[in-house]
Amino acid sequence: MTFKQIIPKSHGAWAMFMVPYLMGLFTLEQISIESILVFPLMLSLFFMHNSIFIYYKKKNKPESKGFFKVGIISLVISTLIGTYILYLSFNLHLIYLGLIVSILLAIHTYLISNKKEMSIFGELLGIAGLTLGGTAVHVIFAGSITSLSLLLWFVNILYFGSTVFFVKLKLRTHPKIKKPMNQKEKLNIGFLALLAGLIPFIIFPMMGIYRYAYPFSFALIKILLGVFMWNPGEKLKPIQIGIVESVLSIIFLIWAIIVI
Repeated sequence: MTFKQIIPKSHGAWAMFMVPYLMGLFTLEQISIESILVFPLMLSLFFMHNSIFIYYKKKNKPESKGFFKVGIISLVISTLIGTYILYLSFNLHLIYLGLIVSILLAIHTYLISNKKEMSIFGELLGIAGLTLGGTAVHVIFAGSITSLSLLLWFVNILYFGSTVFFVKLKLRTHPKIKKPMNQKEKLNIGFLALLAGLIPFIIFPMMGIYRYAYPFSFALIKILLGVFMWNPGEKLKPIQIGIVESVLSIIFLIWAIIVI
């Protein structure tokens, strides 16, 4: 087992981990040591989760034990960092947040062990866990779970949740379709992806915070093009989707920081 093998290879997962944290960090009034320490904390949890994932995938192979050890080491590191953050800035709300992360990780690990992590529920659960970084830094700054910290979590879940439906549509559903289709048929196939993209433009205006929908604009355009502008049998490589998603995630991050 090499170091390269334990590095998470999913571009989407890295974006789900990095974007919320950077969004939270750059929307703080003041950056502290504790808020910076959230990064290695989340990173160690990220590596732990990835190592456990590989362990279950290779459970019957000799190298699986190495990944399990890496998972345990990552868990110990995250525990030490989390304890130190609590020492520097103790508040009960951080403990509550830690419990939420623990529950999400436990449920997702159970899904991985039963090979259900790629289900819609499994993917959304994974997103909920990965996108807590921004919420954590705001809880540290405010000393409690605030409406803004929860809103940051909600914004990121909505954004990356919509990517799940889009990626499944482009990589799993569309390549299987060989016959020509009219726009209505394309809409029926891509309805869930389109609905996921439209949700922010429905919810945020209803909440009276229109500007929070703006950062989702390019993602919605991507989904509209993906739903209606494709040819039967068209196949996209995962790296192509990854590049598009990475670029749009950066745009989303910058626009969200400006809006928030």
